[in-house]
Amino acid sequence: MEEILKATGKSCELVWLCDLNINFCTGCLKCFSDPETKGVCWQKDDMEGLIQKMLNCKALILGSPTMYGNVTGRMKNFFDRSIGIDSRGIGPEKKLAGHGRSPMAGRPAALVTVAGGGDQEKTAANMRLYMVYEDLDIVGEIAEAIGMGDVRENKEIMEKARRIGEEIGKKLG
Repeated sequence: MEEILKATGKSCELVWLCDLNINFCTGCLKCFSDPETKGVCWQKDDMEGLIQKMLNCKALILGSPTMYGNVTGRMKNFFDRSIGIDSRGIGPEKKLAGHGRSPMAGRPAALVTVAGGGDQEKTAANMRLYMVYEDLDIVGEIAEAIGMGDVRENKEIMEKARRIGEEIGKKLG
């Protein structure tokens, strides 16, 4: 993640979901279907601040370790809780009819996941699904099994991260 951010050549913010208080989605869909909410969840936690960061960002890079063949619980919770972003009346209509608008449509995006043993492709698929649903422009993916080592010591992966960051930087101008 850090290598991609650095290689963009742009000002970036790294947000750690583990540092935020984000409650679980209750599945009530008030944020999506109740026009009075304007896409804002009734729960008072750090999610609205994170959504504001997403609305203001020029690109989105998601990263999650692979845990039992999936993203972390916090990342999945983030996906679930961000559904209201599509009912704020911002951006073009979603490609999926009846699913609101895409305020982040066309923004460059990348995903990163590493695994100790495997199943990183399943994790990448879940992150990719979120990005496709939000109509983001996926410019690169890193999904690697690295064992118990430090990914920063793998020159090939770090080079790939650098290239992805540079591509995002080019798209941002």
